[in-house]
Amino acid sequence: MLDDVDDAAKLIGAVNTIVNRQGRLVGYNTDGIGFIRSLKADLGFVCTSMTRVVLLGAGGAARAAVVALAQQGVAHICIVNRTQERAQELVDRYQQAFPDTVFSSAPFDENVLSSFFEKCELIINSTSIGLSGESFNVVPWSNVSKNCVVYDMVYSPVGTPLVRDAIAAGFNACYGLGMLAAQGEEAFKLWTGKQLDGTMRNALDSYLSTL
Repeated sequence: MLDDVDDAAKLIGAVNTIVNRQGRLVGYNTDGIGFIRSLKADLGFVCTSMTRVVLLGAGGAARAAVVALAQQGVAHICIVNRTQERAQELVDRYQQAFPDTVFSSAPFDENVLSSFFEKCELIINSTSIGLSGESFNVVPWSNVSKNCVVYDMVYSPVGTPLVRDAIAAGFNACYGLGMLAAQGEEAFKLWTGKQLDGTMRNALDSYLSTL
């Protein structure tokens, strides 16, 4: 239904922002950009060619994260999903598009994941687990690399079990409110050409403080 789609949105397979460019409708996906910006703003984390990632989930949010991370040139992304076949589908989908990043898949099994957690610098939850207080219970915090940071895309005024567990174990962690705000600001820039600098995040924080 669109006249054109941005390259990143094509890779992700979803559009969340449409811009009318002189009568031509162009589709974009701002989730990945929002995620990368939030990583830096909220965790002080910058991806490098040495970064190893464990990504929990294989849905739409996972695809946005995978594309954004691979575009940053990270070394390795392990995609973890309850149904490993679905995670492997993403591996097969993106390995050819990003040959400089190594992709692998794994099930939600603490024994299988142990070696990945020992070496990773970034753990991401892209599932809805935690939204209602659920917990993964698959992260062996004592074996996780001490340099690792944790990003939970779920946003909740009271935080999530994953973030609370990570912080209690001594890790730098945050939930996804920063990503929500940053992707919205990127959409605003696409529509208006104006760059917001934290305006949406400040508004969200102000609103949540009243709850």
